[in-house]
Amino acid sequence: MIIEASSNPDELALDAYAGSGTTLTAAGSLGRRWIGIDSSPAAISVSCDRLRNGTPRMGSYARKTYIKRAAGEKFPDADLSFGLWIDSENQLFTARFAHLP
Repeated sequence: MIIEASSNPDELALDAYAGSGTTLTAAGSLGRRWIGIDSSPAAISVSCDRLRNGTPRMGSYARKTYIKRAAGEKFPDADLSFGLWIDSENQLFTARFAHLP
């Protein structure tokens, strides 16, 4: 709701602490371009997985009722294309991920 209320389609959303990629996914699904930044390898991994495969269904982690994504399962918000740039010890690595039907 924040992305939709504070920006217009085709505008740029910046999330300097991307975490699990919630803002990035919301921005992409609302037609916004986005930049996500994070220094945590775990957060980057979770965000990339979420962007490639979509948002998993929710549940309660504490009650162990959460639902995991089945192998090869993709969700409707998985149609985002994105680039990944990682600076590791002053070396830049790039990767491109694109949704392929």
